Amino acid sequence: MYCEKKEGCEGPVKPEITFFGEGLPEKFMDAMSCNFGGKTDLLIVIGTSLAVGPFNMTVDIVGDCPKVLINMENTNSSGYDFDNAVEYPERILIQGRSQTTV
Repeated sequence: MYCEKKEGCEGPVKPEITFFGEGLPEKFMDAMSCNFGGKTDLLIVIGTSLAVGPFNMTVDIVGDCPKVLINMENTNSSGYDFDNAVEYPERILIQGRSQTTV
Protein backbone atom coordinates (compact mmCIF):
# COMPACT_ATOMS: atom_id res chain seq x y z
CA MET A 1 0.00 0.00 0.00
CA TYR A 2 1.38 3.35 -0.98
CA CYS A 3 0.16 6.79 -0.03
CA GLU A 4 1.15 9.04 -2.90
CA LYS A 5 -1.03 11.98 -1.85
CA LYS A 6 0.92 12.86 1.28
CA GLU A 7 4.15 14.72 0.76
CA GLY A 8 7.11 12.93 2.29
CA CYS A 9 5.66 9.42 2.11
CA GLU A 10 8.62 7.21 1.34
CA GLY A 11 7.43 3.79 0.30
CA PRO A 12 4.88 1.20 1.22
CA VAL A 13 2.63 1.39 4.23
CA LYS A 14 3.26 -1.63 6.44
CA PRO A 15 1.95 -1.46 9.97
CA GLU A 16 4.40 -2.92 12.44
CA ILE A 17 3.15 -5.10 15.25
CA THR A 18 0.31 -3.33 17.03
CA PHE A 19 -1.03 -4.75 20.25
CA PHE A 20 -4.68 -4.59 21.25
CA GLY A 21 -5.53 -1.11 22.53
CA GLU A 22 -2.64 0.59 20.75
CA GLY A 23 -3.18 3.00 17.89
CA LEU A 24 -2.03 2.12 14.41
CA PRO A 25 1.07 3.91 13.07
CA GLU A 26 0.51 7.39 11.64
CA LYS A 27 1.74 6.13 8.27
CA PHE A 28 -1.13 3.66 8.11
CA MET A 29 -3.73 6.25 9.09
CA ASP A 30 -2.39 8.67 6.44
CA ALA A 31 -2.64 5.99 3.75
CA MET A 32 -6.13 5.06 4.87
CA SER A 33 -7.28 8.67 4.66
CA CYS A 34 -6.13 8.88 1.04
CA ASN A 35 -7.77 5.53 0.20
CA PHE A 36 -4.38 3.80 -0.12
CA GLY A 37 -3.68 5.72 -3.29
CA GLY A 38 -6.52 3.92 -5.10
CA LYS A 39 -3.96 1.64 -6.69
CA THR A 40 -4.13 -1.56 -4.68
CA ASP A 41 -3.47 -4.61 -6.84
CA LEU A 42 -3.56 -7.23 -4.08
CA LEU A 43 -4.39 -7.25 -0.36
CA ILE A 44 -2.77 -9.93 1.79
CA VAL A 45 -4.00 -10.17 5.38
CA ILE A 46 -2.04 -12.47 7.69
CA GLY A 47 -2.83 -13.73 11.18
CA THR A 48 -5.72 -11.60 12.38
CA SER A 49 -9.39 -12.04 13.23
CA LEU A 50 -10.25 -8.73 11.54
CA ALA A 51 -12.30 -7.92 14.63
CA VAL A 52 -10.79 -4.52 15.41
CA GLY A 53 -11.13 -1.32 13.42
CA PRO A 54 -9.97 0.63 11.68
CA PHE A 55 -7.60 -2.01 10.27
CA ASN A 56 -10.44 -4.39 9.42
CA MET A 57 -11.96 -1.75 7.12
CA THR A 58 -9.05 -2.10 4.70
CA VAL A 59 -10.83 -5.15 3.23
CA ASP A 60 -13.58 -2.82 1.98
CA ILE A 61 -11.55 0.34 1.37
CA VAL A 62 -9.03 -1.10 -1.10
CA GLY A 63 -11.82 -1.73 -3.58
CA ASP A 64 -12.10 -4.42 -6.20
CA CYS A 65 -8.83 -6.34 -6.11
CA PRO A 66 -7.88 -9.87 -5.06
CA LYS A 67 -7.81 -10.29 -1.26
CA VAL A 68 -6.05 -13.18 0.47
CA LEU A 69 -6.43 -14.13 4.14
CA ILE A 70 -3.76 -16.40 5.62
CA ASN A 71 -5.10 -17.41 9.00
CA MET A 72 -5.97 -20.36 11.23
CA GLU A 73 -9.68 -19.72 10.65
CA ASN A 74 -12.05 -17.72 8.48
CA THR A 75 -13.04 -14.26 9.73
CA ASN A 76 -16.73 -14.50 8.83
CA SER A 77 -17.70 -14.05 12.51
CA SER A 78 -16.16 -10.57 12.27
CA GLY A 79 -18.11 -9.80 9.12
CA TYR A 80 -15.31 -10.55 6.64
CA ASP A 81 -15.96 -13.89 4.98
CA PHE A 82 -13.03 -15.18 2.92
CA ASP A 83 -14.45 -18.63 2.29
CA ASN A 84 -17.52 -17.82 0.20
CA ALA A 85 -16.52 -17.67 -3.48
CA VAL A 86 -20.10 -17.02 -4.60
CA GLU A 87 -20.67 -13.88 -2.52
CA TYR A 88 -17.03 -12.68 -2.46
CA PRO A 89 -15.25 -13.98 -5.58
CA GLU A 90 -12.28 -11.65 -5.01
CA ARG A 91 -11.48 -13.19 -1.58
CA ILE A 92 -9.66 -16.40 -0.78
CA LEU A 93 -8.84 -18.11 2.52
CA ILE A 94 -5.57 -19.96 2.88
CA GLN A 95 -6.08 -21.79 6.14
CA GLY A 96 -3.09 -22.62 8.29
CA ARG A 97 -0.35 -21.26 10.50
CA SER A 98 0.99 -17.97 9.17
CA GLN A 99 4.68 -18.83 9.49
CA THR A 100 4.30 -22.22 7.83
CA THR A 101 1.98 -21.04 5.07
CA VAL A 102 4.00 -18.00 4.06
